[in-house]
Amino acid sequence: MQWCVPRAARGLCGLVMSLALLAGMAAEANAYTVTVTPADQTTSVGSEISVAVTVGDVFPGGLGSYNLDLSFQGGVLGFDRVVDGMGMGGAFGLTYALNGDVLSLTDTSLDDVDTLLASQSASFTLFTVYFDALSEGTSFLRLSGMTLADAWGVSEWGVSGTDGSVTVQSVSAVPEPGTFPLILLGGIACVWAGRRNAARART
Repeated sequence: MQWCVPRAARGLCGLVMSLALLAGMAAEANAYTVTVTPADQTTSVGSEISVAVTVGDVFPGGLGSYNLDLSFQGGVLGFDRVVDGMGMGGAFGLTYALNGDVLSLTDTSLDDVDTLLASQSASFTLFTVYFDALSEGTSFLRLSGMTLADAWGVSEWGVSGTDGSVTVQSVSAVPEPGTFPLILLGGIACVWAGRRNAARART
């Protein structure tokens, strides 16, 4: 009896250590990073801007599917269109739904594991979103609801996201650079004409 207890304890400890090791390996493998690029930008009212959403740390498992939300400030930005980054190989194709100020996007690869892993890189663009700048202000670009799965279809839980923002300013009333030489020449002409008239008056 004295021998069985330590032996059972050793077996239990070995099992716990094995499970911890496997959990650590899985956590290391499942560390996707999703990023809004650029992180922040400034534009003017009436302009069109583009925002790319990229994924990194794709290997070793590849990326077989994704589902995520991108929210924005509707009073400042207006959604125009989204373009697939074509990084999922042979796929169903990017699909999206706009619900108020939240854009939900999803895509799933149809490639087999070997083909998908051979075609993907460590980081790539999932999609690019185009917005119209509607009014002055700053709009957040917030990632949420991210579910990503590897090439085997196993959902990964170690997903980190980096949000972005867009600042919209009013259209500037400052003259364009090309008008400054004209203004300068006009000023010189006025000074020259004034001096010439003054010289004539003295004679």
